[in-house]
Amino acid sequence: MSDKTRINLGAGEAEIDGYDNSFDKKHGKDAHPLDLPDDSVDELRASHLFEHFGHHYAQQVLLDWKRVVKPGGLIKIAVPDFEKIAQMYLDGEPGPYQGWICGGQVDQYDVHLAQYSWNTLRELMQSCGLVGIHKWEGEGDCSTLPISLNMAAYKQPDSWPHVACAMSRPRLGFQDQFGAAMEALLPLGIATYHRSGAYYGQCMTAAIENCIEVGAEWILTLDYDTLFTIHDVQDLLAFATHNDEVDALVPVQMHRMDERILMIPKTDQTGQIEIPISDFDATYYPLRSGHFGCTLIRASALQKMKKPWFYPTPDSKGEWGPGHIDDDVNFWLEFGKAKNKIFLAPRVVVGHLEQVALWPDKSLKRIYQQPSDWWVERRPRGCWQ
Repeated sequence: MSDKTRINLGAGEAEIDGYDNSFDKKHGKDAHPLDLPDDSVDELRASHLFEHFGHHYAQQVLLDWKRVVKPGGLIKIAVPDFEKIAQMYLDGEPGPYQGWICGGQVDQYDVHLAQYSWNTLRELMQSCGLVGIHKWEGEGDCSTLPISLNMAAYKQPDSWPHVACAMSRPRLGFQDQFGAAMEALLPLGIATYHRSGAYYGQCMTAAIENCIEVGAEWILTLDYDTLFTIHDVQDLLAFATHNDEVDALVPVQMHRMDERILMIPKTDQTGQIEIPISDFDATYYPLRSGHFGCTLIRASALQKMKKPWFYPTPDSKGEWGPGHIDDDVNFWLEFGKAKNKIFLAPRVVVGHLEQVALWPDKSLKRIYQQPSDWWVERRPRGCWQ
């Protein structure tokens, strides 16, 4: 039997095993404000209850729920997914739309006073200081409905583990990345160790070694062309520290030149490496290789690896054409060989900066062209002459 305190708010008749289901108006105990001391609950669950509070009042309710949860504790909320309901309606699918949107209205409590989508509920959770926002599987009540949006988040711990940042710094780079890093890392007290030079692997090795020397438990690697926020760093920390299997946690980042994500997933028996979009509902997705744009690496995992950590490998002919392996990719392959586990965090998304050239078209509107394309085609087609 778990010794954790788990509360299921507004359970009504749909009680869930393992939870205290008594906090319901029908049982004489209000779900808000909660008659519970601060930092007293490990997990708080509210299935199809939150939409019954007015939208102007929602932040106050969520802050009260957060108040009673222990640092690092979990809040799970399920609400009707307004975006999904609206799309079903527009697609002409049958359904009890009045009940989904307005509530069953079987009594004075069964009325919906707010509507939520993933984005609106995520923004509300972030505004209340919650981190590690993710989906959860429904269980035993309305959270199992096909239109249910199930979102969970953690209350921030009293302190994060010791994190230090490692970066290979070019002589010239994107100032937007520098500004984003300052804005995200300074409030968290994360020190940055960087090296500048022509050899990426040598620079990253020295910067990572600096992080280890100061006793960092986790190393946040950065690239000079990544945009991220303090929320992204906090979410990575929340996910990494709540899963002992994670040795490296990689956010979603697009490749600059291709319409694909910068990572190599674990291959299945068919040899496919594309991730089905449905798998992005997961909190963790296993990888073979990641990137260093804004990635968390467990410092102890590096002790399992032989040096050099970074080294390029030519192809079978000793050449650097197709088939060679860059030093950063080799790091990840060796990281996996050392029995370390790499995961993608599908709910953490960072930007990838790139340069573009602007040209006027024949109507004097903008044409965007990547510099790599300019070296091939020079002026783009359709350009004003």
